[in-house]
Amino acid sequence: GSSHGTHVTSTIIGYSYRSNSDAAAGFVLPPIQVRGIAPNVTIIPVKVLADYQFPAMPKCNGGIPSQPVVFGTDEMVAAGINYVTKLAKAGYKPIVINMSLGGAQSSQMLCAAVDYARRRGALIVSATGNEGAGSVMYPAACPGALAVAATG
Repeated sequence: GSSHGTHVTSTIIGYSYRSNSDAAAGFVLPPIQVRGIAPNVTIIPVKVLADYQFPAMPKCNGGIPSQPVVFGTDEMVAAGINYVTKLAKAGYKPIVINMSLGGAQSSQMLCAAVDYARRRGALIVSATGNEGAGSVMYPAACPGALAVAATG
């Protein structure tokens, strides 16, 4: 339901882009190579949110089309953090757990997973949220997490 994780991964490792539709239209351009900020890292994608298809509602406010929606629970996110943390035993070090997700409610389970990962040497990077000044979402608000925000 969201391509945000792919976008973040491309920022980290970079990407190559070639437009087949441009080539078919006669605009033959060389592939675009974009170098990421850490092109030699190993990315281990761990999906902790679930995709749902919200049904179309043709009789509501002139009609609402079917659309993808992404949901998850603290338990799902904590399980993902714990899974990645255990990969350190398999030789994946250093471990950086990047999460562009969050919720407003504090969660003992989620903060315990962040603490578990931090104590085992993982760096937890999480989005503060999109709510503006004064509110930091969880897991970014958990002790030991590196909260990341943007402005402008």
